[in-house]
Amino acid sequence: VDGKLWLYALDDHLQETFVYDPATQTWAAGPRLPHELYDEGGVHWHYQAFEWRKRFCLMACCKLAPEDVARPYNVRYLAFIWDPLREAWDEAPFPVPPVLALIGESIDNHLVVVGHVDSSDP
Repeated sequence: VDGKLWLYALDDHLQETFVYDPATQTWAAGPRLPHELYDEGGVHWHYQAFEWRKRFCLMACCKLAPEDVARPYNVRYLAFIWDPLREAWDEAPFPVPPVLALIGESIDNHLVVVGHVDSSDP
């Protein structure tokens, strides 16, 4: 993204990001994700990240606060982007696709997604 490489969704660090700057050849801690990623036993098939208008964008199933005590956590498919000017996460300005993205990319400001699992019930 904007000349830098982003790393996210490491097994024991599901809310952390790391950013590599090729100009300085160094890794630095990136912004903490707004929600913990749902790891489903370590399988990260539903995480898709891409560059969107020079910003890091991530679509993934996320753990949210429990809606009631009967469920230990609430999982929702969300999309959010990092705004480097404000140094804050925002909800993506587009709705999540109707399927979980197995492959996702932004091409000429169009979101292209391939998937087959209904995103309304991850």
